[in-house]
Amino acid sequence: MSTAHVLPFLVREKRFGTGGPHDAETRLWSQIAEWRERLFANHCELGRLFSDLRRLYSERGNSGDSRRSSFRHGTFEREVKERGYSSRRVREWISDYEAATTGNPTNASKRKARRVAKSALSQDVLSAFAALLPFEAAQAAFREAARIFHPDHGGNARRMQQLNDAWKAARPYYAPTFQGDKGAVK
Repeated sequence: MSTAHVLPFLVREKRFGTGGPHDAETRLWSQIAEWRERLFANHCELGRLFSDLRRLYSERGNSGDSRRSSFRHGTFEREVKERGYSSRRVREWISDYEAATTGNPTNASKRKARRVAKSALSQDVLSAFAALLPFEAAQAAFREAARIFHPDHGGNARRMQQLNDAWKAARPYYAPTFQGDKGAVK
């Protein structure tokens, strides 16, 4: 057996151990979980350090020390930028540290809540709009979208499938309430 065939085996054996790729997968996911916890802890620690530093800059600016007249409002932000940190990211770290110490929600959880609320609101708005459309208008909109999304006309098969699924779910809402209903599905 040539070394070209042995080396990949040795590398694979060293990487996965003797348990095979499934044990390695489990090990890697557990390491990712550990680092994720450490990452949040590190963000909180960075937030604490930057919060202390910001407080120090603030105290210097308010002390009336003429030798330190350059330490006024904005100096902390300028120093942060000069040292290669994003001032927005530093503010977020400080905010997350303060949230963790007070038990308030972090910036990430607030962003997630806003995304969920916005999504729910947009669904409500679209649902209300669609409820106003007569069947013929909804069907015409579906057909126009199908012309755009169909793979035979330069569209994307995945988007076409999503459109078909959405139309299949929406169509029963246009069922007739009585026989003479103009919006009846034919």
